[in-house]
Amino acid sequence: MDEHNHEHGPKQITDAQLRKLRGQYFTVRHPRVPECNHKSDVINEPRHRNCQHCWFSWLESHPELVKVADEAYIEQGAAFLDKMRGKTFRVMFCRYMATKLKMQKEKEQDGSSERPNRETISETPSSS
Repeated sequence: MDEHNHEHGPKQITDAQLRKLRGQYFTVRHPRVPECNHKSDVINEPRHRNCQHCWFSWLESHPELVKVADEAYIEQGAAFLDKMRGKTFRVMFCRYMATKLKMQKEKEQDGSSERPNRETISETPSSS
């Protein structure tokens, strides 16, 4: 009986309740990129167009886009990517891919160099 008054219809929402509901369901929270402290829009391209950290973070959160852009770049070339997403996107995408490749190579080198170093350490006589 509290919620509905048969004479006047449903109970009205107060301004405070409306603000609370709006904040709960409609407000979009943008996390910050740790390296540069800019706010990151997870859906749209970074507002800070020249910030490499923002672009890296944004591209990391869009693996499907990276895959499609990579295929387009390989098959169609840089000019096609410029037409599709713009020059800034292409430049930052290429930097992102170069960084990922470098990180992958470093990881492979660390993985392959760890084992020989451990064996070498255990095989070397101790100086006592």
